[in-house]
Amino acid sequence: MCEYRRDRSKFWMKIFIEEKLVKICANAMVRKLLDLMPFSGLYWNRSKNYDDIYIASLSNDIYEKETVDGIQNWAMRSNRHLWLGLNKNIKDFFHGDEVDYCIAGDWNFDVETRTRTPIGNAEYQMKYRFPICSFESYEVSKYNEMLNEIILDCLYCMPFSWNHFIFTTIPAVKEQQDRLAWDLAKRAAETMGVSFRGVTLLQDKPQMKEQLVENKIKIWKNIFCCQNQNLLVPQAFYEKNICIIDDLYQSGASIWCFAEFLKKRYNAKTIVAVTAVKALKDGGNK
Repeated sequence: MCEYRRDRSKFWMKIFIEEKLVKICANAMVRKLLDLMPFSGLYWNRSKNYDDIYIASLSNDIYEKETVDGIQNWAMRSNRHLWLGLNKNIKDFFHGDEVDYCIAGDWNFDVETRTRTPIGNAEYQMKYRFPICSFESYEVSKYNEMLNEIILDCLYCMPFSWNHFIFTTIPAVKEQQDRLAWDLAKRAAETMGVSFRGVTLLQDKPQMKEQLVENKIKIWKNIFCCQNQNLLVPQAFYEKNICIIDDLYQSGASIWCFAEFLKKRYNAKTIVAVTAVKALKDGGNK
């Protein structure tokens, strides 16, 4: 038996391999992802004991070993990352269907040592220290490569045709559109060969670091409510699939508010969110 799970991640799957039968147990999210894959056609039964668990049995005379190996390799790769949903700090403000899938590359801090993970350090250096502090060019290249690679690996874990998506990031005023999140989104779009479209804030918002989570949500919802006064939004978003790229997922307030706006106002279809790192805490800095 192989189990694929991480603490505080929504990804969960077990594979039981017997002589003539392979059994896959998965939660609803993983089941949906598996159904999108090329081999597809898995027949699922809901578990009699757990509402959110589904079971599929693969007979060896129908499914080749390569198919099972492919599922296992995908599960191992996907389980390296963190699959996120609504947490206790924001769940009362959303329905839960605003973001279809949300994935972060890894924690920004190691859970046990409380020191920055390698990708957490890369995000910190490029977001908060560059270009204020002096870096050797090889250091900048190394950090950028690490961040780009983890964003791309997250994208490759999701079985979508990305050429049917538009990539974007969290709205910002023009003066702040050279920051890390915008760079990551533009580079990911270029690599995947898709369009990047940014949303411009017409006036700067309050500093979010100093806000309680509920205040962050209120600020963002007020901004999106008065779209014509506060935003320049590309019409290309209308009825499209959208991928939101960001550098850091903390409470999730920004991403979920933006996704809610895109679905309500632009009838966006599937919304995927990808971030380089996830903060250990789900709340704000206060």
